[in-house]
Amino acid sequence: MVTRRAFSLIELLVVMSIIAALASLLLVVINVLWDQSKEAKTRAIIALVHQAVGAQVAERATAFSTAEHPLTGTKPTRSAFVRAADGSAVATTGTAYVGIAPSDCSGTYASRATQVMLRDDIFADSAVPGLVGLPRASMRRLGARIREVTEFRWHPSGLTPGADPDASGKLVRPPEPSQANAAAKRLKGIAIHDQTVRQIINEGLREDFGQLGALGDKQHGVDGLVWARDYRILVDPTPLPRWQGNAMLVGSSDADVIAAGAAVGGWVRYWQPGITLLDAWGNELVIADVPGGRIGVISTGADGAFAVRPADDNNGTISTDARLTSFATGDADARTDNLVEMLGTGR
Repeated sequence: MVTRRAFSLIELLVVMSIIAALASLLLVVINVLWDQSKEAKTRAIIALVHQAVGAQVAERATAFSTAEHPLTGTKPTRSAFVRAADGSAVATTGTAYVGIAPSDCSGTYASRATQVMLRDDIFADSAVPGLVGLPRASMRRLGARIREVTEFRWHPSGLTPGADPDASGKLVRPPEPSQANAAAKRLKGIAIHDQTVRQIINEGLREDFGQLGALGDKQHGVDGLVWARDYRILVDPTPLPRWQGNAMLVGSSDADVIAAGAAVGGWVRYWQPGITLLDAWGNELVIADVPGGRIGVISTGADGAFAVRPADDNNGTISTDARLTSFATGDADARTDNLVEMLGTGR
C-alpha cells in the first residue's frame, strides 16, 4: 500500500507565493501590452489628423488655422497662466492683448502689461493638473473659434509707446449668432465649430476616425453633462475616486456642477464641447501651433498628463512649479510618454 504524504503548511505557502509572483508578472506583461496597443492606436489617430489637415491645405491652397482650447481662451475670466521667463502671473481679467510685448504697455498703461498674451505663457491652473506646464501655443484644437472662449485685441502693427492698448488694434471675437437667447447662441456657436471640424475631416476619414473611437461629440444635457467655467467646458458631475486624465477639481464657483451632485474639492471628468479629437485612452488631443508653418498633435500617453504627473499619494495635487524648473518629490515628468507629431500647414 502506497502512503501519500500531505503537503506541509510551509510547502503550501511556498507554492502560493510562487503563484502570486507569477500572477503579478503576468499582470505587468498584460499592462505593458495594453499600453503598447493604445500607443499604436493613438499613433494611427495622429496620422489620420495629419492626413485630414494635409488634404485640406492642399485642396484649399490656403493656410490652416486652429482655435483656442476652451480652458486657455483669451476671453475673461481666463485660466491662470504664468510668464515663462520669470513665473509672474498673467492677468485673468481685463482685455487680452495679442501681437505686442508686455514692455509695449508703458507710461499710464504700464499696469496692463500682464494682460498681454504670449505664446510661451505657461498654463498654471492646478485645478486641471493634466494641462499644467503646457505653453499657450501648445493648447489649441481643431475647429472654429467660440464666442465664450475667444476675445482679444490684436495689434498687428505694434503699439505706440505710452498709447492706450484699447484705443488701437482690432477686437477679435466670433460674430454673435442671431438666435434669440443665450443658450441657443451657445448651441449655434458649437454647431459652427462642429461644421468646421467636419470640413477638415472629410466624410471618408470620419469613418476611420469613428472606428478608432477618436472623435468625441459632447453636448450639454446629453449623458448628464453640465456647463462649467463660464460655459466653456462640459462636465460629467459623477464623482471620480481620484485624479485621472481629463479631470478637473470642482471649485466653489462651479455652481451647475455642484447642483448636479458633485462636491467641492472632488474630481470630475471634463470635456471640450462639440466634436473633439481623442486618443486611444479617451483623453483629449491638443494641437500645438508651431512657428514655421507647422502644427503638432500631442497625446498625453498612458499617464493622462501632458507635462507633470501628480504624485500618486497626493490625489492630483501638483507641487511642481508650472515652469517645470524642477520636479517636486513624488511628481513626475509626464512628457516622457507623450506622443507628438509635427505637420507642415503651408503657412
